[in-house]
Amino acid sequence: MPIRSRFAHPFAPPVDPAGSPHSPSNTGWPPILDARWLPPREVKPVLNRTVSAWRREASSDDAWERAARALAAIRHEFWLADCGHQPAPRLAVGQWPDGRVAGLLAGWARPALRDFFIAGIALHPSLRPADPIGLRTAETLLTCAMDASIEAGCGGWIACLTGQDDDCWRALGFVAVDPFTLRRLGYFQRGPLQ
Repeated sequence: MPIRSRFAHPFAPPVDPAGSPHSPSNTGWPPILDARWLPPREVKPVLNRTVSAWRREASSDDAWERAARALAAIRHEFWLADCGHQPAPRLAVGQWPDGRVAGLLAGWARPALRDFFIAGIALHPSLRPADPIGLRTAETLLTCAMDASIEAGCGGWIACLTGQDDDCWRALGFVAVDPFTLRRLGYFQRGPLQ
């Protein structure tokens, strides 16, 4: 029977006493994270609910500020699309089994550049992007982008801009193709989380 340590991360899977935390019986992180694309009519209500829910669930001001910056960047992309300055992004949502939002990913296909551009990714305030749990949650969200890239005929390529989180993007398997862009070839190019 798995045991949950009182010192474990609140969303971490229980530790199997028969093996290490990395044993095959403990590969369930993130715990059945369901990632899917939202229909356009659900995007703004989900964004608004997520902002208020994450504010309530944030354990510290630092965690909330990190999540709020990422959410603001995603909301800005939708505002730019509403103004007609860029294509309307799609929004992928990753949810835990209890229905809470673990992360959001916004982006759109760029067939001319043969990739799916990731405009922003936001993780729950309890998840740090540089930690293995945060990286696995981001990896789950990236599968939506990879699938959208394949559907758009872009061969699974995904891309993002360079910026503050370059180390996190590189940990997820992205490589610099020019001074402004990081790219990854879908499922075939993995980071250290294999």
